[in-house]
Amino acid sequence: MLTAMSNPTPPLSLPTDPERDAVVRWWCEQPDGARRVGDVLRRAFDEVLDGQRTGRFLYEDLANTEKTDVGTKVEILLRQELDLPRGPEPKRLDFAISGIGVDCKYTQDTSWMIPIEAVDELCLSIRASDATALFSLGILRCSIDLLNAPNRRFGSDGGVRLG
Repeated sequence: MLTAMSNPTPPLSLPTDPERDAVVRWWCEQPDGARRVGDVLRRAFDEVLDGQRTGRFLYEDLANTEKTDVGTKVEILLRQELDLPRGPEPKRLDFAISGIGVDCKYTQDTSWMIPIEAVDELCLSIRASDATALFSLGILRCSIDLLNAPNRRFGSDGGVRLG
């Protein structure tokens, strides 16, 4: 099981954002939220590693495409675990939480790839380490001014980097 790096706490001194605040409240109200997210992350790692079949048990042994698959698994398994619908039209982000579109982004390190459709939208940003069995998550609005200057350009892959 992966465990949370700290307990969830609502933001205290951020600019007013009623949608973000509603999504943060929803997360903080989830029963056993940290344990459930940790279990989802563990399952995502295990499903992609598939140790019994592949003989690989370490995240570092995954190819880059498989590491991308971990993020996709995290999104799918969180949606199932928390019974979340897909985000509302027109952008159709990964989740709808309290009727608000939220994109799910996972990383093993300290940066997230933010797709064009998620700029100025809420993102559930998850960082997890299989090696340390720790994770953290946060809700933020991915405005262009939060992106690092060298990463503000939109790449051929349709995204911008945050971090």
